[in-house]
Amino acid sequence: MTSLSVLVPAYNERHLVGASLARMGVLESSPHLERVQVIVVDDCSTDGTSEELRTFATTRG
Repeated sequence: MTSLSVLVPAYNERHLVGASLARMGVLESSPHLERVQVIVVDDCSTDGTSEELRTFATTRG
């Protein structure tokens, strides 16, 4: 089984994180990957990054 894990560090990236994760969704349709795991680490952002991540996970996860 071929798998890929992507670690995404984030600090005050509310304006970019949703679009970045959406673009990574194309990896799921790769015929070469059976499993894709994306891990986002929010480093205590103060701009609402964590809320944006929760919204993304709820609507797309």
